[in-house]
Amino acid sequence: MLKNKTNKIIYIIVSCLLFFLLPLSVFNLDIEYRVKSSFFQHFSKSISGFNYSDPDKFIIGVLGDSRITEVAKNMYKNTKINNKEVVIENYNSISQCKQCQILFISRKFDSDIDKIIQFCEKKSILTMAESDGMGRKGIMINFFVTDDGKLSFEINPRAIRRAKLEFDLYILNIGVVVGE
Repeated sequence: MLKNKTNKIIYIIVSCLLFFLLPLSVFNLDIEYRVKSSFFQHFSKSISGFNYSDPDKFIIGVLGDSRITEVAKNMYKNTKINNKEVVIENYNSISQCKQCQILFISRKFDSDIDKIIQFCEKKSILTMAESDGMGRKGIMINFFVTDDGKLSFEINPRAIRRAKLEFDLYILNIGVVVGE
């Protein structure tokens, strides 16, 4: 148990260093999406209550076209999350998203955000996005760039609870809490 807590603490420290101390200007787009993709695993370990349509797979969906799809496929090749094979799927409509545990929403779908939130809450799907203000609108995790060019994220605990997901309180310390 101590080893698991120690690994969690080390992971949080490294994540915070990468996430908050490195200005976005030092990232190229692939590195930015690698950092965002690494948080799929981080949040999947910090949040529980997912519905699994396939007990052997942890499905990360990407709604719309985004570079994160290919980056995540490469990153999670031969990797397990919660002792399940990681599968990255790309969707063109919200109705296709019913089997994923995490849904990353591309900017293309910003205008449909209310429908997406409503759909995902019913299915206990963790929503992630990268558009300004989406955390306040009900997205659970929303990446953004700070005024000084650093990558950060909003976390909306109320949205997470509405989807009947549970989360470790320590994740509130590494993001900007909104919606409370």
